[in-house]
Amino acid sequence: MHDTLRLVSSDDVGRDEASVQSLLKKHKDVTDDLKNYQSVIEALHEQAANLGEQVGREGQ
Repeated sequence: MHDTLRLVSSDDVGRDEASVQSLLKKHKDVTDDLKNYQSVIEALHEQAANLGEQVGREGQ
């Protein structure tokens, strides 16, 4: 994940066509990785919401 953060935080826009193509491939790879984690992230959000409701009921 640190590599991903480093890649998306970079100001590098490429120097020539080859470097731009390389950056585009890296961007696509990062986008694909994030799409793959989307269901995991949604499940974690749902668990967090359920825990909040559970804590609220137990505190009453």
